[in-house]
Amino acid sequence: DGAVDTLVAGVSQLRAAFGKPSFVIDLALSSYPSKTYEQHQAAAVTELFARMNELKALGVTGIVWRAIADDPTFDTSNYHGLAERHWGFIRSDGSAKPALQALVDGIRRESPN
Repeated sequence: DGAVDTLVAGVSQLRAAFGKPSFVIDLALSSYPSKTYEQHQAAAVTELFARMNELKALGVTGIVWRAIADDPTFDTSNYHGLAERHWGFIRSDGSAKPALQALVDGIRRESPN
């Protein structure tokens, strides 16, 4: 919760400080390992695309996601622990998380073709 607000605030601060466009790299919205967090991830992706015009107005020219698929072998000694294995929109068994459809729909709306 609040991830999109944090992103918008950061982009706004960069725009105010440097007056240049931004390219967001390594956007990571983990679903941790639970259905509840999968719903949080889906809500964040939906909100992100709902606020895309705001991000564009602040100069965002693109976004790169950390991962499309979960990685069950990712090292949990990294900063985010177990959440590191759940960045994707597709579970490690190949099934789609709720956020996948929000991502696909959002990309389709934003794509010129």
